[in-house]
Amino acid sequence: MVDLAAWVATLALVFGIAYALKLAGASTALRIWLGEPLEMIALLVVTTQLLRRRGERWADLGLRRPASAWRAAGLVVAGLIATYGANAVLVLVVFPALHIPRPDVGVMALVDGAPTGYATMLALTWTTVAFGEELQFRGFIFSRLETLFGRCRAGTFAAWLGQGLLFGGMHGYQGLGGMLATSTIGLVFGGVYLAGRRNMTACIVLHGMIDSFALTALFYAVTHGFHLS
Repeated sequence: MVDLAAWVATLALVFGIAYALKLAGASTALRIWLGEPLEMIALLVVTTQLLRRRGERWADLGLRRPASAWRAAGLVVAGLIATYGANAVLVLVVFPALHIPRPDVGVMALVDGAPTGYATMLALTWTTVAFGEELQFRGFIFSRLETLFGRCRAGTFAAWLGQGLLFGGMHGYQGLGGMLATSTIGLVFGGVYLAGRRNMTACIVLHGMIDSFALTALFYAVTHGFHLS
């Protein structure tokens, strides 16, 4: 519980700093390209120290080479199918039925058709986002929630559900639709983590691929004159 409290406090601090920068008039580009990496570094420093206090390493939580590369690759493919399938149901069926707006992905407008913006966002995708967020949610948060709820089937289920909901909550800037969509993605990633015998390799690759596909599709649309709504 102490570890979770420390994590929440750190997250609140970095979010507070980000909000202060917004109030101070800092550009969105500055807050994303500089702020997000610094926020993730702060979280990684804190969580690494919390792990060391308990004699743990990131490898104990799944940051290690998978036992089978083929199994990891299969999990990535299965994760892609599950992610796109679940989100198609949300966007095409659930959201219209409940009058929930689609996810607000305006932050991706930083790509704005410029190759440098696209390249920068891709770099952030594979470092701060894919690598950093998987360590935090599928690694640290999952393990701490499982410790809190108990290492049994019910406890693991609660931890799986909790990490997915927290992951969605982290994307509140995308609106209700965005939080629901990313919560679903977080649950898929959590399932891949468990199916991979608590190895984060497939999760990191899957996360990076999904966000890279989205960025590439947006970049293509912007540079070819498509109007996005």
